[in-house]
Amino acid sequence: MNETIYAVKETKCIEDIEDPNRRRLTREVSTHTLNGFNDLRLNVKLCDASILLDNGDVYPIHRSVLSGTSDYFRILFTTTLHEGDYTEIILKTVESTTMELILQYIYMRQVDLNYDNVLDVMRTADYFSIDGLVQLCHEYLINYILGPENCVTLMQFGQYVLYV
Repeated sequence: MNETIYAVKETKCIEDIEDPNRRRLTREVSTHTLNGFNDLRLNVKLCDASILLDNGDVYPIHRSVLSGTSDYFRILFTTTLHEGDYTEIILKTVESTTMELILQYIYMRQVDLNYDNVLDVMRTADYFSIDGLVQLCHEYLINYILGPENCVTLMQFGQYVLYV
């Protein structure tokens, strides 16, 4: 089962405290903005860093976008513990398909999860401290995969990889 999970919430009306007759529409994350950032990434515009994988795949990225979603990247790009600016991040243990899904979530707040990729995505999202994606993977496992035949395997995965 392959299912796209969306993390963007619907537009909602919020009452303005100062003037109860006025209402302000807000959206948790603007789809238009997300599309704009993703388009810039895909067309390698305004990218200020790259992720390099062992197999030679290169993913141009925006450090500010990744830092906004991932504590791992925020610390990597903003702390003074690291000398100089990181413009190339080499990741040795991440598969291309997993990295593409991680970037899909970071830039678009959606991810295509299925039986074959959910554990790798969850492990990588946990490593990068992308809490929202870890939660989506958790929900996917509970709703679509967890059953009596594999509950022990999933428990062992959680204990070994996620240190639960």
